[in-house]
Amino acid sequence: MTVKFTILGFLYRKNLHGYDIITEFNELSHHQWPLNPGQVYSTLERLERDGLVTSLGENEKGRIHYQITQAGREALFDWISSPVKRPLLRDELYMKFLLAESKGLEGIEELLQSQKELILQQILLLTDFKKTIDHKHFKKIIYGGLLHLEADLKWLEYIKDE
Repeated sequence: MTVKFTILGFLYRKNLHGYDIITEFNELSHHQWPLNPGQVYSTLERLERDGLVTSLGENEKGRIHYQITQAGREALFDWISSPVKRPLLRDELYMKFLLAESKGLEGIEELLQSQKELILQQILLLTDFKKTIDHKHFKKIIYGGLLHLEADLKWLEYIKDE
């Protein structure tokens, strides 16, 4: 996740200050992604320096409101409309497997079993979490996470059977 474009996305429809951005982010992500407040404020400063947002001055509480600029809108559009390249083979689990198998390291059976248990636990957690969420868009995110976990389980079964 890129904080820069997340902030631009929040500023797309309305002017906000840093605290509002943090609050809206936490609500949107259902508190599932930690967002460092210091990173938000430093990113807002860089966005202003780069001409992607404009400061509208301080309110009565001393909070600076920001507005997205046309350049910011264009950058946001370019980011949102571009595909996300995912690492295909670069994964810590894959490296552990490769090392253990190719170098004859001990512990591969324990790794595969504990990884399977962890995935099953994560599936249960996400399934339970999905039941508590009314937000239809976030349910789609949870479903995507469940599909990734199921794919990992299938891979572990493949490894075990080979």
